[in-house]
Amino acid sequence: ELSLKAVMPTVNIPYYYCEPKEDGGVSSFCLLDNGHITLHTFPFYGNCYIDIMFEDIVKDNVKPLISKLFKPEKIDMWLFDRDNEKCSADYDSENGFGPHLLVCATPEKEYRMIDIYDALQTLPESIGMHAITRPTVVTNRAHNYSTISGIIIIAESHISFHRNIH
Repeated sequence: ELSLKAVMPTVNIPYYYCEPKEDGGVSSFCLLDNGHITLHTFPFYGNCYIDIMFEDIVKDNVKPLISKLFKPEKIDMWLFDRDNEKCSADYDSENGFGPHLLVCATPEKEYRMIDIYDALQTLPESIGMHAITRPTVVTNRAHNYSTISGIIIIAESHISFHRNIH
């Protein structure tokens, strides 16, 4: 309904049980053509977090869809603009686990799938996070360009990588 193009089937990670108990829940992800959608539930807090990372997302279309699908009591939405490095709302520690860190970097070399896999495999531990899955890395060839995307689900959320390859 958001006119996004999936490059792989949705992956559901069933309930995982971990310490601390607050991090337990269900996660799902779908890699898009140069983006992703993730869903993380945190039953301990009664929250569900949905991230939609896509260049041309229309924020006004998201809230009605989330309301229709989940019928939540409350929806808080933040829009991070990758071009301007700004967020549409100030972060409030009472409202969630923490802000996302978005990094836009120009690599010195062309990354291969194995490079992205290896980076995602080692990154969680090196930044004090806790991997739940192994990395998933895929390529997509559409619209006369190629993209490569990778994601790893961590207890705290997820880490993803997206790159257009020309």
